[in-house]
Amino acid sequence: MGRLAWTTATRSGIVSRVGRGAGLLGLLCLVSLGSASSAGAAACGSNPVCPYQGIQVLGDSDPGSLDRPLAVAMGPSGNVVVADGMKQSVREFTATGQLLRQIGTPGEVFPGISGVAVSPTNGEIWESDTTGTRGFAADGTPNVFIRGLESTPFVAAGGLAVSPSGNVYIFNWATNSVFEYSPAGVLLTSWPATNVVAPGMGYSEPLAVDAEGNVYLGAGALVREFNSAGSQVATLSMPSSVTTLAVYGSALYAQVGSGVGAEIATYDLSGNLTSEFPDSGLEVPTSGATFAVGASGIVAATTDHTIQDLTLDGTLTGSWGGLANDDFQATYALGDAAGNAYVLDGANARVIRYDAQGDPPTVFADLSAYGAPTLASFDSQGDLVVSAGNDLVTLSPTGSVISAASNTSNAPDGTLLASVPPGAEYYATDSAGDFYVDSFFGTPAVPMGDIGKYSPTGQLLEKFNVSTGWGPGIPGPLAVDASGRIYVATNMDDIREFDPAGTMIAVWPSPQLRSISVAANGDVYATAGETVIRFDGFLDPLPPIPSASANPINQSTQATIALILAKQSATRSLGTTVTCTGSPGVSCVGMLVLRARTSRAKRTPARLVLLGSKTFSIPAGHRASETVRLGPTARRLLATRRSVDATLTASYRAGATSSTITRRVVLRGHPRKRT
Repeated sequence: MGRLAWTTATRSGIVSRVGRGAGLLGLLCLVSLGSASSAGAAACGSNPVCPYQGIQVLGDSDPGSLDRPLAVAMGPSGNVVVADGMKQSVREFTATGQLLRQIGTPGEVFPGISGVAVSPTNGEIWESDTTGTRGFAADGTPNVFIRGLESTPFVAAGGLAVSPSGNVYIFNWATNSVFEYSPAGVLLTSWPATNVVAPGMGYSEPLAVDAEGNVYLGAGALVREFNSAGSQVATLSMPSSVTTLAVYGSALYAQVGSGVGAEIATYDLSGNLTSEFPDSGLEVPTSGATFAVGASGIVAATTDHTIQDLTLDGTLTGSWGGLANDDFQATYALGDAAGNAYVLDGANARVIRYDAQGDPPTVFADLSAYGAPTLASFDSQGDLVVSAGNDLVTLSPTGSVISAASNTSNAPDGTLLASVPPGAEYYATDSAGDFYVDSFFGTPAVPMGDIGKYSPTGQLLEKFNVSTGWGPGIPGPLAVDASGRIYVATNMDDIREFDPAGTMIAVWPSPQLRSISVAANGDVYATAGETVIRFDGFLDPLPPIPSASANPINQSTQATIALILAKQSATRSLGTTVTCTGSPGVSCVGMLVLRARTSRAKRTPARLVLLGSKTFSIPAGHRASETVRLGPTARRLLATRRSVDATLTASYRAGATSSTITRRVVLRGHPRKRT
C-alpha cells in the first residue's frame, strides 16, 4: 500500500478582494463539431464520439456595451477609458462612445478589475485588479506589471492615479500607505497615510494628483493632501463620505455621498468650496474613479450602465453606452419545447430569451420588482416559474407576470429544501419527485464524491459515485432528464452523464459551470458566468466511455506518492510538490481538497465549507508542482479573520494503491472592512 508523506509550512499573507469566476470568451457563435467519428473524438477527449454534436455559446458578444462600469478615466485626446467589472476588461472609446479597443480577455487577464487611470500627457493606460497593477502604452500594448499579492512589499491597489509627469500613485490598503512608481514601474518612494484607516481595513479610498505632484487622498469625510515629499500639508472636511477625487487645472473635484442626494463639489486647491451640482446617479466605485475631468468636461460612469457627458459646471450634455441584452450574469438557463432558450440574469434581475437559433436576445421579463432570479422551471401549463428574491413568479409565454407567491421552498419545481441533507450545494429533481443531491462535504450515508437519490420526504433511496470509471471528480451542478439520466458537472471541467442506475455512459468537457438543465428535446444548457452553453444534437444510444483496461489507474501495479505542502502564497493558494513513484506506465491520480468548519454567527451550528480543490495526475517517476487555489469563500473568511483552521484531504489512486490522509492546516489572513 502506498503512503503520503507530509510536511507543512505556512506563512502569513493578506487576502485580495474577491474576483469573480472566469467565464468563457463572450462570442456568440455556432460551431459544428463535424462527424461523430472524427471531429467528435477531438472535442470529447477519450470518448469515441461526442454525446452532443453541436455547441452554441450565448451571451457577452458586444464589447461596446457597458456591463458594469466600475471606473472611468479620460485620455489627453478626450477618449474615455472604462474598467468594466463584469467584462473584466479595459476598453477605450471615443468621446462619442465608439469602441476603439479592448484590453484584456474577460475572465483571464484582469480578475476583479476595479481601477483605471490614464496619463494626461502621453495617454498611457493603467489598471488595477486583484493580481496587481498593469501599465499599457496608449495603443494598448502591455508595458509594466506591478505585482500585487506576490510582491515585496505587498501592494493591494485601493486607489490609482497618474500625474502629468507619468508617475503612478497607488494607495495600498494593505499597509495604509501611498506608493509612487515611475512610468517603468520602478518604486520611487512610499509614505504612510497615517490616520486614514487602520492598516488593511479599507480599499475604496479615492486618489488624485495635481501637476505639482501633490497627492489628494480621500478617507471617509476627509480629504488629506500630501506634498510631493509625502508630508501631509492639509486636511479638508467634507459633509459626507468622499467616493471619487479628480484634479483638473486649479480645481479639485469630489463626489460627496452616494445614492439620492449625492453631489459633485468643486474646490480650489486651497480647500475653498466653489460649486456644487447633482451627480445624476453616478456609480459608487470600489477603488476606481466614478468620473474623470478633462478639457472637454466631465465623463461619469452611472448606475444605469451608461457614460454621461457633463460640462465642467455639471450641465448634462449627453450620454452613451448602455447594457446589451446579451450582457448577463447567468444564474440558470433552460429551454422550452420549441428550442427557445431562457437565461436568468442574476446581476440585472431579468430573464433573457433567445429563439431556437440562438438569436436575437430579447428581454423576456423584468424582475427588478422581485429580486435576483436564481432558478426556473416550466409548469404543467407551459408557463415559466421563476424563483426571484423571496417570490415564485409565474410568467406567461409573452413574459407578463401571471402571479407571484411567497417562496417557501426556494425551488420553482416545489422541492422542499428543508428535506435536503445539510451540506448539499446542488440538487435536481426527476419526474417522480425524487431529488438528487451532491455530497460535497460527505456524510456517513453518502460519502464525499457521491450523489444521493432521495424520496420527496428525504429518505435515501440510492447513491452512486461520480468518479467510478473516469477518475476523481467533485460533483457540482446537477440535472435529470425525462428518461431519468443524470448529468453532473465536476471540478474536472467536464460533464459526466449517468443512466438511471448510476452507470456512467458519457463524459464531455465543459469548463467552470454554475448550473445545468436539460430541455424536453434532450438539449443540455450550462451556465458559465457571462455565457450560456447549449449542447444539442443528442445521440442515442450514447457512446461508451473508455474501458477500464485502458485506464492506468485501474492497473494492478503498485505505486506510492509523496506530497509536500510548500507554503501559503499570500493566502491565494497553497503550493505543493507531488512526486509519483512506481512502475512505468502507472500514474498517480488524485485530488486535494481544502475545507474548514465554520459558522456564520454565534450559536449557529458549524458547517463545512470548501476553501479550494485541485486534481492531479502525475506519471510514475515524475514530480510536479501543484497549487490548491483558494476560492471566494476562503478569501471572505481570511478578509475577516487572523487565521482559519482548515483540513487538507489528499486522496489518490495509483494502480492497486489508494489512500486518503487528512491534516490540519492553519491559513493566515489579514482582516479588513469597508470604510
